[in-house]
Amino acid sequence: MIGNCTIGNNVSLQSLLYIPTDVIIEDNVFIGPNAVLTNDPYPPRGRLKGPVIKKGTSIGANATTPC
Repeated sequence: MIGNCTIGNNVSLQSLLYIPTDVIIEDNVFIGPNAVLTNDPYPPRGRLKGPVIKKGTSIGANATTPC
């Protein structure tokens, strides 16, 4: 666990990746460069809840993943 994030085993995180608080990344995940994960569906209000990236998922470069 890093901060309020959980990162599993065998995870490949590429350069310039943004991971906010409350994100869960399960095992065997690849996240490409410049990807952005978000944790607030209606900024700047609401309860922060990050996405859960399921086991074996691949996220490509420059992708934005909503919560």
